[in-house]
Amino acid sequence: MEREEARAVWRNTQRQIDDLTYKLGETRDHIDAVATRLDNFIAESATRDRITDQRLRETDSRIDKLISAMGEFLRVLPSQPLP
Repeated sequence: MEREEARAVWRNTQRQIDDLTYKLGETRDHIDAVATRLDNFIAESATRDRITDQRLRETDSRIDKLISAMGEFLRVLPSQPLP
């Protein structure tokens, strides 16, 4: 009977090892999927950051031109005393 018990324990141990191996594979697959999504998110964020930076630079340029134009307009206005 002792030998049969040892075989049962071995089979149970082997099943547990197989189960853990399967779960480890699933975990690796999930980690790979998360890593891929994270890589995509990082790339998309970098692209959005570049686009936002370009838009801010363009806006700054337009503001500078507008301020310059307003200053030029005020410079050429005839001097009139305020009421």
